[in-house]
Amino acid sequence: HHTTTIDFNDDEMTCKSANNYLMERFDTSSNTCSEAKAVLGETCCYEICNICGEFDLDWDVFVNFEGEDMSCGDFNEFFREEAIVDGSDQCSAVQGEFFDTCCYTSPSTSCQLCKQGDEYFEVNDNVQVDFNGPTTCYEVASFLSRRTEDSEQACSVVQTSLFDECCYEKCNLSEAEGTYPDWGAEVEMDGNTATCLELDTAIKEAAIANESPECQSLKDAFSPTCSYQIPKNACDLCPSNAVSISAKAGWNGKEMMCSDIKSRISSREESDSQVCLSAQQQVGAACCIDQCEICEKP
Repeated sequence: HHTTTIDFNDDEMTCKSANNYLMERFDTSSNTCSEAKAVLGETCCYEICNICGEFDLDWDVFVNFEGEDMSCGDFNEFFREEAIVDGSDQCSAVQGEFFDTCCYTSPSTSCQLCKQGDEYFEVNDNVQVDFNGPTTCYEVASFLSRRTEDSEQACSVVQTSLFDECCYEKCNLSEAEGTYPDWGAEVEMDGNTATCLELDTAIKEAAIANESPECQSLKDAFSPTCSYQIPKNACDLCPSNAVSISAKAGWNGKEMMCSDIKSRISSREESDSQVCLSAQQQVGAACCIDQCEICEKP
């Protein structure tokens, strides 16, 4: 009870002030702390109302309480400010009115709005839909993921009713069989440099569908840079020697650690590719060393 007035240290103060005084000066194992708990506990301490008990509280759901819209999570602050005790009539009244809306059991396998069978689609986050009132596809997807089991009928009903509005196959720059996204690669777009990860984020924000003309244009321009295939016979930067772990070299217009150059070309380039042969010639002198081994026989 923060505002309850008590006598403490020969002075009159609130429980909150006394608690702050003790927290700033005494260890929990001290005699002073133990004595204060014994003397003040019954007056200052109480179990705050818990609207959900053993269940989870949905902080993102809004309700109308006493004429004002508030999130379920705001009840905790209200209970604290009003010193509403768990089990009290006022606490029970709030629980009775808002438990079903604010409280839930987390699903073991959560419902995914844009799942059909074993296939997952992208959520078109900002599209406005009607789901117990006006909201967005993002909010619906978030609500289902938090509160609904994949096996529940409610899950399949919402998936079916909102799929056409909320779900789509996102433009994928690395969809060719056997290719992988190269998120760190950089591309030039509208005069600016961006990583392929940033480009993918922009594609999602713009909700560009995979079969759209805009997507095809992006694939034509950026797929060669933003995707790669694991080589069958990987390029070895230093075929006859080891790569120095401390040396740097200039490659592709940038100074890079030799170990990073090796990692990049070995994961993307065939041993007989022009890129591999060029890298060996360009940085071999700087990156490749005949390692000194102290126990090597002469």
